[in-house]
Amino acid sequence: LILFMILPYLTAIIASGIVVYILYPVYSRINERFNKPVLISLVFTLGIVALCVFSAVTVSKTITEESLIFFTLAKQKLATGNIFTADFECLSGFVCDSALDIREFLRTPEVSYYMNDFTVSARNIVVKGLSSFILSLPGKVIQIFIFFFSSFYLFFDGKNLVKYILSAIPLAASASSLLMKRIKGLLNGLIYGHFITALIQGGFA
Repeated sequence: LILFMILPYLTAIIASGIVVYILYPVYSRINERFNKPVLISLVFTLGIVALCVFSAVTVSKTITEESLIFFTLAKQKLATGNIFTADFECLSGFVCDSALDIREFLRTPEVSYYMNDFTVSARNIVVKGLSSFILSLPGKVIQIFIFFFSSFYLFFDGKNLVKYILSAIPLAASASSLLMKRIKGLLNGLIYGHFITALIQGGFA
């Protein structure tokens, strides 16, 4: 029963663990200098949540605005048949003749009807997706709260949690230590590898 209750929010817990694992070396150095784990954990967690929320709002706003502009322009151009950026007069040539043929083809009532219907359907799909996202906001708020709580706890008491898990494993201390080192090496390769790759791809994008 507890598993079914946690399952919908498992993504937030895993995400918080990954983020804390990436930033923990920085947190550890700052905490060693100032020795205020509660305050530093709170600042780190609030900063992460604020950055995630700001990024999500910015991306959603940009996608919404660009989608509305695109569908409005597409509907206007398909309705008039002027799909090119400039309304030019052609004298001769393959490109000019092809452009005029396309324009006349798009101006036929049958094609214009189906094109307008397509743009309206595509716009409705986008609006439906945005509406579904808005309706899911209460669940997103709960996920943000779980992410916040998990991140704060892992920053503040993550080492003790790891020690408790190792003590619960029915292995010798040396075997548990070796297992932890191998898991840590594997996680470093996976998480930091993907993180650095994402930074490089973002820099060249």
